[in-house]
Amino acid sequence: MAAAAAEISAATGGEVTWLAIDLTDPVQIRHLADEIVRRYSRIDILVTNAGGPPSGYFDDFDDEAWFAATN
Repeated sequence: MAAAAAEISAATGGEVTWLAIDLTDPVQIRHLADEIVRRYSRIDILVTNAGGPPSGYFDDFDDEAWFAATN
């Protein structure tokens, strides 16, 4: 993740912050929010990558695929 963040920062000239957390753990979610607000005072963009069904278009997946991705 650090390498990807460095690559994005080099390509854009922007600051990139990454934190690896478990999005099923409320304590870690709170830590994420607190850490970003501590560093930057606000959250402008948040990209959560918590896995899920295989790549594809939203409408290509039925309910079973979405439920399977969350378990």
